[in-house]
Amino acid sequence: MEIKYIKFICFFIGAFLFTAPVFAANENLYKFNIDSLYNPDSSQQYQISTELKNSYNRLDFYVDSSFLNSKDWTEKNEMNNTFSNLSAEFEDKIYPQLVSTFGTEKHSTSEGTERIAVVFYPMKEGVRGYIRNIDAYDKTINPSSNQMEVIYLNSSYIDSPLLPEILAHEFTHLIELNQKEIKNGTAEDTWLNEARAEYAVTLLGYNDKDGDIYLDKRIKDFLVKPTDSLTEWTNTVYDYGSVSMFVHYLVEQYGLSILKDSLASSKVSIASINEALKNNNYSDTFNDIYNNWSIAVYLNDCSVSSKYCYTDKNLKDVKVLPVNTFMPFFKESSVSMNQSIRNWSSNWQKFVGVNGNFKIDIKSPEKCNFKVSYIYKDQSEKSYVKTVSFKSGEEKEIIIPNLSENISPVIFIFSVEGAELEKITPNLFFVYSTVASITSDSPSEEEIKLPFETDKPLSQMSTDELLRVLLKVIVYLLSQGKLNLN
Repeated sequence: MEIKYIKFICFFIGAFLFTAPVFAANENLYKFNIDSLYNPDSSQQYQISTELKNSYNRLDFYVDSSFLNSKDWTEKNEMNNTFSNLSAEFEDKIYPQLVSTFGTEKHSTSEGTERIAVVFYPMKEGVRGYIRNIDAYDKTINPSSNQMEVIYLNSSYIDSPLLPEILAHEFTHLIELNQKEIKNGTAEDTWLNEARAEYAVTLLGYNDKDGDIYLDKRIKDFLVKPTDSLTEWTNTVYDYGSVSMFVHYLVEQYGLSILKDSLASSKVSIASINEALKNNNYSDTFNDIYNNWSIAVYLNDCSVSSKYCYTDKNLKDVKVLPVNTFMPFFKESSVSMNQSIRNWSSNWQKFVGVNGNFKIDIKSPEKCNFKVSYIYKDQSEKSYVKTVSFKSGEEKEIIIPNLSENISPVIFIFSVEGAELEKITPNLFFVYSTVASITSDSPSEEEIKLPFETDKPLSQMSTDELLRVLLKVIVYLLSQGKLNLN
């Protein structure tokens, strides 16, 4: 969890809770209203006392007083060096590149100067930083506003090699706030704001350095939970993983102009991307991109199609591991399942042990755009990718003939790509059903070819004997590298 947007709320709270930011008697001491959501404990702390540690051309660095007082002279001196280097990086690289790409921040004025306050204080574990949209407004509109541009950073990252990346991510949010909410009067969806901020790190070249990079953790988080919804924001690491993988695919395939133009648009979220695609003469829509991306994060193979891969060397190993489903040996048997899926998310499923003609009956969920893509290879190992669209509640049958006798897997990708109620009801989920089987044209029981000899025909075996045969098949597939159970 890293970022929390405090959306504009017009209400007044007594001054005893929210005071306007003021300097204390010591002009280097300053109090900031903060978001209590990120407190390291359960205390409802709404304000912190800080000390102005260093001031540069554009950035003023404030540090929580208690945190600063706990440091010795050497640590404070190292802090000075950190802030000096970070200011230079911001001045020479972060600020000019991001402003030239996305536009300017608000340039809030405090005592006649145009500055950004960077406030370090202890936050809960895992939080890197955040901004508060309400800080852009006058305290007469919202009493808890700090009435200036502020980036809040977790003091535990003060000596992190990722500090420039974290600052760049948060500064992008200040730009987005000005370009979308203040100038256009529209509140952007969080997922898209986060997507732009994630790509800003790559745009600045920080993911091209040696060693551990910012993008590495996003890849790991995505692969842990690839089924996370792209657009439903619950502020988890999996949300960041999904938007990061998607935005890198989007820019690779369609260019940085899509991000820039969607930010300048008066529309928000998916509508702003569709408008940007149209303005850049693309016929594809957001739905097309999402569907191709769901295939790309499984295949990631440019030899199949340039649509189904990443070209960034840092993303070459991105590949979703599907859920394995083992098909029965007998043609009369089938595998039935009901599965849940969220809006703008996908499930990847591998059917193992298919020998002959594979059939799957699928019933779509109600009131959503449902798509099913499937990937398989023919006898010559050529890959095929096909997509079928479903209407609300529609049932369809898909048959893939003559699959390999080597128990070649078939991959199905089930996706919900938009729902009728997505702007009304948050956290939508849907249920679809599947029945997979081998058609009557498949080999008979006696013709099924196993990679080893058995004492008697499969039809004469007990359940326990069949299970032992199945386990032997799994061991064989693993030894041949044809099956991954991770």
